[in-house]
Amino acid sequence: MQGHMETNNRLKSAGKALQQHVDNLITLFYVYDTLPLRPNGILEGENWDAVDPVKPLGQPVGKRFVRTDYAGYIVGFDHRREGGSYLVRYEDGDLLHFPARELDTYRNYYVHMQNCAPPPERAQEHGNVLFAGFTPVPNTYAATVKQAGGFIFLDQLSRETHLFQLRDNRLPTSVPARNTHCLIVNTTKLVLSLCPLFPQGSNERETLRQFVHFLPQLLHAAGLRHQNVESSSALIAQGKWRQVWSMALALAANLQAKREKNPSTARQRSATEKAKYAHKCATAATSPRLAR
Repeated sequence: MQGHMETNNRLKSAGKALQQHVDNLITLFYVYDTLPLRPNGILEGENWDAVDPVKPLGQPVGKRFVRTDYAGYIVGFDHRREGGSYLVRYEDGDLLHFPARELDTYRNYYVHMQNCAPPPERAQEHGNVLFAGFTPVPNTYAATVKQAGGFIFLDQLSRETHLFQLRDNRLPTSVPARNTHCLIVNTTKLVLSLCPLFPQGSNERETLRQFVHFLPQLLHAAGLRHQNVESSSALIAQGKWRQVWSMALALAANLQAKREKNPSTARQRSATEKAKYAHKCATAATSPRLAR
């Protein structure tokens, strides 16, 4: 009976954490319909990453409210407010904005809180194990990924040199509709929000960025329809990266088996067919259907 209750509690906790990530995405969903403007003084060719206002997404911050310190993490950037503002989800569940100009103040106060708190227990590092000493802020996406074994899975891929395993497999992706496109963008931002938690140039950050390159294939691992992409996105939000990766590899193996069973033979177009196709392309702009 006790084991059953513990299982239920774990499921409730995982469900609450997942709902929190969904809330984070929905909160500023409408903001991402347009991109933030390039800041004043940034010219073409300059380092955009250095001043990208979305870069702090996922970073921990701290604030003192009524003689009590609260830690939180940045879940969004609203460029429509004057000067821009960041949205923070605090450990008690509150969502509050603060002006972008105060970013350093909030980040520094979190560091101050960590220095004043008892040192957290850190995982013992063994050799060059990636993410081994990382202790995420509780109730954040990073904590969900760690609990689900996502970071362990990435370390395993890296050590076994399988990080680019999907690159060598032909996997279908779609030209997404608007709602699917927004889902892909927000899932990508969610995973990329983990990068600032690790030092610039670190193996952890580089491994995460390489993993993000394969998100289009991973998001289509269950199929090309919107509900399929939604299902894969939910697994990624739960930190179940190994499961989605396995689904993508299984799909690739399935497609490869079908291609070997029914090989297609390419046929050269005849001169008449080439001329007909060239005429079609040349006159396409005058088509009433395409001109609209």
